Amino acid sequence: MHFERSIITSKMMHMSQETKCNTILEGRESQKQRFSVAIIGDSGVGKTSLINRYIFHKFNTDYNSTIEDFYSIQIKLPKTKNDPEKTYVLDLIDTAGLEEFSQVREKSLRDQSAFLFVYKADSKESIDIIEDYLSKIIQLNSGSFNQQSNYQKKPVLIVQNQQDQANQSTSESLLNYRLSRQISSPDLKSLKAKFGNFFEFEQDTCSAKTGEGISRIFQTMTQMIVNIQNAEDLKNFKSNRKKRLIKQKNIDKYYPKNGDYRHCCSFSRYQNCGIF
Repeated sequence: MHFERSIITSKMMHMSQETKCNTILEGRESQKQRFSVAIIGDSGVGKTSLINRYIFHKFNTDYNSTIEDFYSIQIKLPKTKNDPEKTYVLDLIDTAGLEEFSQVREKSLRDQSAFLFVYKADSKESIDIIEDYLSKIIQLNSGSFNQQSNYQKKPVLIVQNQQDQANQSTSESLLNYRLSRQISSPDLKSLKAKFGNFFEFEQDTCSAKTGEGISRIFQTMTQMIVNIQNAEDLKNFKSNRKKRLIKQKNIDKYYPKNGDYRHCCSFSRYQNCGIF
């Protein structure tokens, strides 16, 4: 499967003083469809490491708490039976994990196209907190979720990070890894049962340390957004088509092609209104 990535823009605010790239988006790139994705998870699960591995091809073992960082990347989806090859832009928001940055984080959870949750394979707490985040997202976006006529589920990709650490040979790491594997699937089923009316869920694994699965994650995230958008477009098309057919049927009923003017009631015949 062909896959292309490139950095478009970077705008970061970080507690560390490390200089980060800022590549200007060319005029022709601005025409590409853009989606905003909030990357969410407990503090220390590797959200920033995952992004750094994908964009900068590096893994840093030093931990610095992120306040809020912004990145933009290109994702090219390959040609399929129904869709041509197309490139999209993902605007990534690396959200704060620490509770003292909760107000900053809440701002990042509003009006996003999708959400990418990251948890550690050896941390049950980082999985349990996902439900709290989902409830918060619904609360912060209650207006859009309550507009049933324009209702559209939000894609949620839940990613298990740091496979390499979970697969260490120590008995403790193996025990934690097995525990995480046991709770991940039931946890996902529980999330679908509770939040399935609001979100579309998928799950994957990766390693920020080795880079395994990193590209696939952003590919999957983009495809989820496009699939839901296409489904919504098709739904709207069918709805509008049905309305047009009903309207045309009424027109044909009261305005026949032979010019014979019909009336829906005696009053309309008297008033010559032709209501339909």
